[in-house]
Amino acid sequence: MYPGQMAHLTLEAGTEIAACASNILQIAQNIITQERKELRYIVFPIFIAGFATAEHNDKNLALHLLASLDHYSYGRVTSRVRLLLQQVVEKQQTGVEKGTGMVPVDWLEDMKVAGLRHVIFGI
Repeated sequence: MYPGQMAHLTLEAGTEIAACASNILQIAQNIITQERKELRYIVFPIFIAGFATAEHNDKNLALHLLASLDHYSYGRVTSRVRLLLQQVVEKQQTGVEKGTGMVPVDWLEDMKVAGLRHVIFGI
């Protein structure tokens, strides 16, 4: 998703994104349950699903799934991605708490500030 894209979504697009994110998280949960060897390749899809959905439960599920992958991670990569998602979710939620809706967040910029640019793209 490009920066600011979330601010320009129609209601239908938001609903479709929520459904797709939920499907991604369900598939990831199945992969994790089966302890398949390629677990590290689902880190980025989980991150994007958690970022893109407006559903609070799915955001929490994404954070939980990333936490469950920590012991499969190389060099704390997954935990750093989880912390980035947690920061992004907290920023998004500030608008929800104020009643203005989910705040658009440029996760790419937050990733650079956190020093994770090469970490995520190297997964």
